[in-house]
Amino acid sequence: MAPLGFLGRPNIAKMARCHDLEGLIRALEYPNDPAIRSAAAAALGETGDSRAVHPLIRALNDDEEEVRFAAFKAIRIVGRPAVEPLMAELRDDDSPHHDNVAKELVMIGEGAVEPLVAALADENERVVTAAAVALAEIRGPAIPPLITELQNGESSVRDIAAAVLAYIGTPAVRRLVIALMDNDPGTRRRIAGVLKEIGPAALPDLTTFLLAGDLRQRHGAAEALGYIADPATVEPLIHALDDMNPDVRHAAAEALVAIGEPAVLPLTNAMKTAAPGIRDSAADVLEQIGAPAVPPLIAAMEEEGSSIRSRAADILGCCGDPAAALPLTNVLGDPDENVRQAAAEALGKIGDLRAVGPLTTLLDDPDGNVRMRTIEALIRIGDDRATAPLLAALQNETTEIRSNSRYVLGTISRVPKGDPLMSALLEELRDDEPVSATAFFSPAITGTRTTFQRRYTDAQERVYELFRAPNPEKARAFLKTKSIPHPNYYLIVETPDGTWGLDRDGLFLEHLEPWQVCCTPNPDCDGTIVSWNPVRLEMAARGLADNFVCDVRCGRCGRVWTDGIRYQNITAVRCPACTAVNRVDSTSAVCYHL
Repeated sequence: MAPLGFLGRPNIAKMARCHDLEGLIRALEYPNDPAIRSAAAAALGETGDSRAVHPLIRALNDDEEEVRFAAFKAIRIVGRPAVEPLMAELRDDDSPHHDNVAKELVMIGEGAVEPLVAALADENERVVTAAAVALAEIRGPAIPPLITELQNGESSVRDIAAAVLAYIGTPAVRRLVIALMDNDPGTRRRIAGVLKEIGPAALPDLTTFLLAGDLRQRHGAAEALGYIADPATVEPLIHALDDMNPDVRHAAAEALVAIGEPAVLPLTNAMKTAAPGIRDSAADVLEQIGAPAVPPLIAAMEEEGSSIRSRAADILGCCGDPAAALPLTNVLGDPDENVRQAAAEALGKIGDLRAVGPLTTLLDDPDGNVRMRTIEALIRIGDDRATAPLLAALQNETTEIRSNSRYVLGTISRVPKGDPLMSALLEELRDDEPVSATAFFSPAITGTRTTFQRRYTDAQERVYELFRAPNPEKARAFLKTKSIPHPNYYLIVETPDGTWGLDRDGLFLEHLEPWQVCCTPNPDCDGTIVSWNPVRLEMAARGLADNFVCDVRCGRCGRVWTDGIRYQNITAVRCPACTAVNRVDSTSAVCYHL
C-alpha cells in the first residue's frame, strides 16, 4: 500500500504545477525517501503561501539534514507571509521548534523586524529574550525601530532596545548620533548611555558631529561625550568651547568636567594659547574640575603672560585648595596689578592664615583695586589669629597701611578673648573709620541695597554704569525703575548669583550659572513660562546669548518673577519667594524670525 494515500511515488513537479498545496504538505511527510520530502519542501517555499509555514516548521526537525535544509530555505523564500506563523510558533510554550523558529526569523531579516520589536513587550520572558536575540542578529534593519523604542517606548522595552543596540554596536552608531537631536533630555541620556556601552567605536562619529554637525547634532554629541567621558575626546571638546551656540559650549564644558583630571593639562595649555573664547571657557572648566587642576595652575602663575598668571590665580581661589596659598603669596609682589589683585582675592577665598602677613603689605598698593581686594581678603579670613599681624601693621610707617589695617580690624571685630586692652583699642578703631578704606571697600560684602560703583565709557563710546546688589531680586527691581537715555547706554548690576543688566531692549541676564543648565535631576517642581521678551528670545535663538528673559510662575507657591531661561531646552531656576528649584521647559517659546 502506498504511504499517506499516495498511489505510488508522489510526483512533486506535477503537484507544484497544479498548485496542489495539500498534496505537497502530505509529501513533506513521505517516509523512506528524503529526496521526496526535500523536493516537497522546496516546492512549498516557491508557493509563497503562509499555510505551508507550519508544516515546514515541523520539517525543521526531520531526521535527514537535506530535508531540514530544504525546509529552512523554503521558509526564508516564503518571506514576510511566514512571519506571523513563525511568531505564533515562537509564542507557543508547547512548541518544540523555538530555536529553529528564531533562526528562521533572523534569515527573513527586515520583514521580521516589526513583529519582533513588538514582541519585546510580550509578557513571556522567553519570547522577549528570543525576539531580542533575533533583532541583535538581524542588525542593520532592526536599528531604526529599536531607536524609536528607545525614544518613545515603555520603560521596560526601552531598556531591552538599549541592550540590543549596544550589542549591535558600530553599525548603530551613526543613527544613534543622529537621534541625539531629540528635544527630550531623558532620551538623549538613554542614547548617550547606549553609545557609552558601544565604547570607542562611537567616538569618531560623535566628534565629527560635535565639530561639523548642525546645532542639535553638536549639542547632542557634546552631551553624549560627557556621559562617555573618554579622555580621547578632550581636544575636540576644547575646540567646542568656542562654538557659536551657548548650549553647545555648556555641554562641552560639562563633558570636560566629567572627564576630569585627564583634561587638566590640555585645558591649561588652551588657557595659554587658544582663542579668547576658548581661554575663558577653559579657565571656567578648570575651576569646576577643582583639586586635580591645582598643580598645573600653580605652574601657570610663573608664565610670561600676565593675563595667564592672573587667570590662574583666580581659578586657584575658586578651587579653595590650601596647597595654593603659599604660591599665591609669592605673586603678591607681581609687577602686574591684575595679578596682585587676583592673588589677593584668591587668598581671601582660601582663607589660609599664613596669607595675612603678606596681604598686609598690599594695604598701600598704588592700585586702588588691589587695595580693595586685599581689604576684602583680610575681612574674609577674619580669624582671631589675624589680628596680630594687623595690629603690628598699625605701627607701619606708611599711612595707607596704618589706615586700612585700622579699618580691617574694626570690621572683623575679633580679638583674643579676655584681653580688655585689645577690646578697648578695637572699639576706638571702629569709631575712626578712614575715608580711604571706605572708598575701596566692596559693598557687595555687607551691603543690603543696590549701590553705585563706577561709570565709564569704552572705545566704542558705549557708556556703562556699574552697580552692586545683594541678590538678583533686588537687582531686577532696581533696574525696572530705570530708563535708558540712548542706545549705547548700559546699566549693569552685579550680584553674588549672577549679573543683570538693562539696555534699550530691556532686562538681560549676562549668563546662566552652571547648576541651571545641568538638567537638575530632582527639581522641587515644574515652573511655567508666563511671557517673554521677544528681542531676547530671538537673540537666544540665534546663539547670541545663552538665555532669554521671561516671567516664570513657580510650580510650588505660584509666585511670578523674572528670570533667564535657555532657548528650546530645560533650565533650573530658583523661586525668590519659596526658594524651590523649578524645572522650566522652554520648547513652547519659539522664535519664528530666523
